[in-house]
Amino acid sequence: MDTNESGSIASIIEKPLPLARKIVDVEAELKFLDADSRFGDNSKSCQHLAHDIANTNISVVECVTANCANTQEAHKVLEQVLDDLKAKMTDLDEKYAFLRQQQLNLLQNQVKDELEKVNKALDLATHDDIHELALFEVKFKELWLAVTKSLEELLTELRQKREAVDMDFKKQVEAVLQTCRSDTGIPSIQEIKQRFRLEKSYETIYEKYLNEIRTHLSKHLSSLDIGLERSLNKVKSQVTQILMDKGHLEKLTPAKGGEFIEAITKQIPDELIPGIPSQLKYGLQTLANFKLSYRGFLQYRIRKCLDGLTPNQPATLKLSRSSSAEQVLLNLKIAYAEAVSKCEKALKQLLCEPSQVIYAIVEEFVDCILRARDVESEWRIFLQDVRRQIWQEFQHLADTPLPKPSLSGNAHKEATKDDHTQLPYEVSTHDF
Repeated sequence: MDTNESGSIASIIEKPLPLARKIVDVEAELKFLDADSRFGDNSKSCQHLAHDIANTNISVVECVTANCANTQEAHKVLEQVLDDLKAKMTDLDEKYAFLRQQQLNLLQNQVKDELEKVNKALDLATHDDIHELALFEVKFKELWLAVTKSLEELLTELRQKREAVDMDFKKQVEAVLQTCRSDTGIPSIQEIKQRFRLEKSYETIYEKYLNEIRTHLSKHLSSLDIGLERSLNKVKSQVTQILMDKGHLEKLTPAKGGEFIEAITKQIPDELIPGIPSQLKYGLQTLANFKLSYRGFLQYRIRKCLDGLTPNQPATLKLSRSSSAEQVLLNLKIAYAEAVSKCEKALKQLLCEPSQVIYAIVEEFVDCILRARDVESEWRIFLQDVRRQIWQEFQHLADTPLPKPSLSGNAHKEATKDDHTQLPYEVSTHDF
């Protein structure tokens, strides 16, 4: 056989090889489909078809290779085989496309099922959210109106009484003055004489006794704190009761009275609205920390009444040149009695002061937590955060996380495509 014929036959033999390679690729894909029981016998028949085509191709090649003397005959045989292969490959391509479409339809149905589940969960969650939001608005308005009404009524009551005598303070003043008169701290004549033996100067011991008696009297006066605290604590308890009953905050802390207000204050962030210091927290903190004490409220007013018990002051009684223990005792009694009398007179003029101070601090408190700008929004934010603790209606509404889709975003996009999706293996007879 000459070289030209050998080359011609060789080119004829090589011509079906690209088709054979594509058949092998399709066969591999069909094997994968065959492993999936969802596609039944279709994938198996396609796999058998691929085997037949491959075997036919191999047989023809072997036949032509064995008998390569007749070039024309080889051409006819190979052309016929090639036409047969094209026809069978078209059939194989159609069946393969059908199987791939089945697979895509199945995947699309799975995606639709998952999306329906997610949509149902979202609808349910949205319904619950809307229901809870509506319920919160109803409960918040009830609370806001009740707290506002009660605090305004309390403030009106305190305003009407701010010029009235504070009875708790009055009772404490009377008790303190009685103690001052019964427990003077003035020494006896014998104590004065005994001390003179040590000091050798009536002037010296007189000045020392004045200081000691003044200190003793000051200690009695400091007991006025009890009456002042009692008055303030009563009002703090009234405010606390309103916040507990009308504000439903009793479940946030077991504390009572002023301690309750302080405990609630600690639960409120410094900023309920970002960038704005909380007026609600400030108002509660102001009332919780406010103290009505003798030293902070009355002492500077009463102190001048004790000038007669201070040595070397114009109002202080002086000893005569011929001083004695009896004169020291008499001067001490007179100075002390005058000091107590001045204190009593001053305190009686101040019996309304606690009422005025208490009214002022409560009004400032109400201004901060009810009347300040954006404070209603602060209440709303705070109560939204603790709604499950303070309202029984919210306790059964647990925060349930939404179900996560089991398919990726690409799968969702794939599922929503048109059914005529391009196949991963597209075989065209134009390649041959």
